[in-house]
Amino acid sequence: MDPITELALIIKGGQDGTNASTSKSMTTGKVILPPPVALIQLNDTIDLDNEQLIFTETVVTKGLINGDEVILIPTADEQQYFVIDKAVKFDVT
Repeated sequence: MDPITELALIIKGGQDGTNASTSKSMTTGKVILPPPVALIQLNDTIDLDNEQLIFTETVVTKGLINGDEVILIPTADEQQYFVIDKAVKFDVT
């Protein structure tokens, strides 16, 4: 299955007969190196590189810089991650 079809199924609510509650959930990562030679820190021990990352056209067009937080959706086997967009938090204090 191609990555775009897999992403559509994940967003729709499951894959291969699973429902959304058993699907992998979204997470965030921190940009260490922006595309085209991308490196995104998933957590304290896992860094994702170009082989594991699939970027949306919007992310590529707008660009990312070191330190940006991005929204990630893993594939079912968690071997690749879709980089959906830059995450933005507002300080309301």
